[in-house]
Amino acid sequence: MEVAPIKSTRIYEEIVRQVKQMIAEGRLKSGDQLPPERDLAEKFVVSRTSVREALRALESLGLVEIRPGEGTFIREVSVEALIEPLALVMASQRGAIAELFEARRLLEPAIAGPAAALAPGPLPHPRRDPRARRARGAAGDARSPRGRREPRPGAGSGRARNEEAVLTRARPAPILSAQ
Repeated sequence: MEVAPIKSTRIYEEIVRQVKQMIAEGRLKSGDQLPPERDLAEKFVVSRTSVREALRALESLGLVEIRPGEGTFIREVSVEALIEPLALVMASQRGAIAELFEARRLLEPAIAGPAAALAPGPLPHPRRDPRARRARGAAGDARSPRGRREPRPGAGSGRARNEEAVLTRARPAPILSAQ
């Protein structure tokens, strides 16, 4: 018989979980004041020490703000509060992120070819597509310094253009590249 080990949760962790759930459900909103420690201890049927520890944990997560003499308030979740822990994890796991991008570099080209083959058909020809003509007219003609037309990217069969379009979309975003 196989059983999983029993994980004991600390009391303060359960308080944190419940407060986070109330925030997620909208029962606690930004700016709401939490009851005093004594009232929270009575409601959760725990010691004030456990409540205090939970409030410190919630503060370190950026979910509440403890103002001495005023009380504890639910903070507005800001982008910075969400990004900062993620940036810390990414910085500490640089090797894992590099491995992830290496896996993408190996897998995505192999996936892009079959995806392009399944594409619904060739992309519109730039000279026959009125939208492309308007864009070309607004941006000027693509000519080389000698007056010759530069080769169009993806020139050739419709399938080649589709593959190039899929590969272009499949490249990793520059902001996420691990360099």
